[in-house]
Amino acid sequence: MASGGPLVSGSASRPGSNEPFTFAEVDNWTDAGQELNILRSDSLDRTARRLVDRASNGRAPTSGDVTFDNAFLIKSGDQAFVRRVLDPRLRQKLLDCRHQRLEVALTPAKTSVHIDDYVSSAADLDEMVEIATWLADNCSQS
Repeated sequence: MASGGPLVSGSASRPGSNEPFTFAEVDNWTDAGQELNILRSDSLDRTARRLVDRASNGRAPTSGDVTFDNAFLIKSGDQAFVRRVLDPRLRQKLLDCRHQRLEVALTPAKTSVHIDDYVSSAADLDEMVEIATWLADNCSQS
């Protein structure tokens, strides 16, 4: 990748749907060799939360931060990797995000941040790109 920084893209709608959806995506600098999904779960209703808990068999990885772990469901095959990349700064940024539906996904090529409503300001988009960039950055350093 050129030294000009990460490539950033986004969309204001989901293909084939009229419902609002927005995402920000950042190309990873290096392949962390891991996949990671983080879903805001503190806003799920009780039934949805039970289904998520049942699907993970109560063995989902944790960040080591009780407040964060109560607010987010983490899916990854490597507990040590989760704790390395979800540093205190990134955990706090995710906790402070005002969006009730927030999902962060890391694949070998991309880091993406998804919300289920339109970005209402440049600051919202900046926040999403910042989350994706911080995660991609943390992966390249781990």
